[in-house]
Amino acid sequence: YSTQKEVFETMALPVVDECLTGYNCTIFAYGQTGTGKTFTMEGNDEHPGLVPRAMGRGFAVVADRQSNYQHECFLSMIEIYNENIRDLLAPKDADTSKKKYDIMRDQMVGMYVKDLTSEPVHTASHCKALIKQGNTTRSTASTGLNDQSSRSHCLVTLTVRTTDLHTGDHYVGKLSLVDLAGSERLAKSQTSGQA
Repeated sequence: YSTQKEVFETMALPVVDECLTGYNCTIFAYGQTGTGKTFTMEGNDEHPGLVPRAMGRGFAVVADRQSNYQHECFLSMIEIYNENIRDLLAPKDADTSKKKYDIMRDQMVGMYVKDLTSEPVHTASHCKALIKQGNTTRSTASTGLNDQSSRSHCLVTLTVRTTDLHTGDHYVGKLSLVDLAGSERLAKSQTSGQA
């Protein structure tokens, strides 16, 4: 019975602020198909979800801190489907069908996906446009529980590189917002292997 705003203020607001101080933060939406995971994460124009609200808050804080800090922000978006990673922000003309994305570790950034498209972003509206573009190629299919089920895990990551203008210190924070595929048993959802 909670509103999108209440969920954001309770769950995500403190996490977004932590990301901007150099922490790696993650929010997962987990549950059965049809329970509202994607709506909670994405919402709609009338009731924005955690992702657009988090981007809005992030860029508002960046603007408030610009006299003391310099920020570089990057957005990436992946889908994990049938245990394969797909770059949802890859250029439309790029053939990534045979590309294998490796998960790597960096001392400064932490875990990352090698060769993943990471778009520089300066506003929440730019993030919204990129996410909308990425969602057009996301895998969906009908199940016994939902006509347009998200059959994949979707991970939107905002990476913020910060420089303290007074001390010269550098740090990186990442906010990962994850919409997991439905968690139900196959017998109940009546899903089968689909490409």
